[in-house]
Amino acid sequence: MKMIRILPLASIVFLPACASQADFPSLAPRPIELAGQNGLASATPPVAGQSDPAMVERASAALRKAQASVEPFNLALAAARGNLSGINAAKGSEAWVLAQMSLSRVAQLARPASEALADLEDIKRQMVFSAPSPDYPAIDAQWRSVFSINAAQNDALAALTSSARP
Repeated sequence: MKMIRILPLASIVFLPACASQADFPSLAPRPIELAGQNGLASATPPVAGQSDPAMVERASAALRKAQASVEPFNLALAAARGNLSGINAAKGSEAWVLAQMSLSRVAQLARPASEALADLEDIKRQMVFSAPSPDYPAIDAQWRSVFSINAAQNDALAALTSSARP
């Protein structure tokens, strides 16, 4: 008797196995997935864009701006190191004000390199979203140069301010 009750349930359970496979997507690799195997990629390489002289000049100007900031920054940094002795003087005293002004001057002179880096990052971002440019390697090298200038200035400023803390 139990077998008679189970039989209708069994047919309901096994019925989906007989259903048509046409309604379900195949798990086999699609042609586009197979195209990349064995070097058979069918995508054509992107066409190189043209050089953009205005963008190249903007990048060069950013590099020059960062490079021009190095010497004034280093001079102000040396002066600030000499004036840091007053950082722990009484707040508002002449020595304290001189130390604060020196720190502010160094921070201000670090801005051109930071701005140049932002300009170059904007240029690189524009280049990434447009057609490949023959100028990209040169602009990337300029970005790396400005990045190292900016990083060195930020490190020097951080070391100066951390040594100024009581």
